[in-house]
Amino acid sequence: MPGSAWLNNNANPFVPRPTSMIVIKSADGSEVNLENLKKAKEEAERIAKQEAERKAKEEEEERQTLKAEEEEKARIAEEERLQHEILKAEKQRQKEEEQARLLKEEEDAAAKAEAEEEEEGEVIRINTARPSEPLPKRRPGPLDLSTVAVKTNLPPPIPSALATARIIEDLGRISYPEGVQSPKVKLNVNAKDGNFR
Repeated sequence: MPGSAWLNNNANPFVPRPTSMIVIKSADGSEVNLENLKKAKEEAERIAKQEAERKAKEEEEERQTLKAEEEEKARIAEEERLQHEILKAEKQRQKEEEQARLLKEEEDAAAKAEAEEEEEGEVIRINTARPSEPLPKRRPGPLDLSTVAVKTNLPPPIPSALATARIIEDLGRISYPEGVQSPKVKLNVNAKDGNFR
């Protein structure tokens, strides 16, 4: 067989040697423990999962809060609408009651007027038809003032307060009616020529 010269027929069969542990070293030359790396990875995954769960919980709480706010706004709007409708219905009822009261008063007044007319025996009618021709405007004649001169026994008018007013020289000589107070003396200490306050 070609190339058999290179093989040793007396050699033991090939059995791989047991290998020693493979050691991974960091850049500073210290041995890297793979278990620590696995634990760190698991811890990072656990933290990421907790963070995702926390975010999901916060988002759900925010959705619930927004939903509750929207429901509250809708409830308040509905209450306002119902109050508006109640007020509108109350105003309408009051208006109808007022109209019914006025109608009853008119009917009572008409019945009373009819009863009075029947008692009097006469029926008064008012012609509300417009005249076919407009009436000419009447202009008043000149005033007759001759009768005014005859009535001279009228008393003269009472003079106004300004016509009978006098200058006050001394405030101390003025007497006031009961219940009326005089001005404060301190205000008019240095007043000159009747310029009192």
